[in-house]
Amino acid sequence: MEVLEVYKCTDKADGVAYAIKVSEFYNPRAVEEVRKHEQLKAHANCVKFYKAWEEGRSLHIQMELCNESLASFVERNVGMLNENEVWRILHHCFIGSGTFARQQLVAHGHQTRQHL
Repeated sequence: MEVLEVYKCTDKADGVAYAIKVSEFYNPRAVEEVRKHEQLKAHANCVKFYKAWEEGRSLHIQMELCNESLASFVERNVGMLNENEVWRILHHCFIGSGTFARQQLVAHGHQTRQHL
C-alpha cells in the first residue's frame, strides 16, 4: 500500500494518541490492507487496527501508535545490542509475521515492517 502521509493524532474522546495512515481511497492495496486488518485477531506482536474511513478521495486508517520503528531502534542502538537482544527482537518479528500467516492474511509483497 502506498501511504501518502502518516499523522500522530490524539483522539479528543479518549485522549489516546493514534497513528493515522492516509492513502488514496481508490488504491486496491489500501482497501485490501483494511480488509485484512479487520480480520486480524489482536496479537501483542502486531500493531493494533482500530478503524478506517473514507474522507474525500483519501482512505484513513487509524492504528496503534508505536513510539519508535524497529529501524530507528536498531539505528539508535547499533553496536550496543548483544546477541541475545538481537535474537529476542527477531523472535518477536517472526511471531508477529506468523500471526499474519496463520490467519492467511499475508499478501504477496507483504511488508512486515508496517505491521510490527
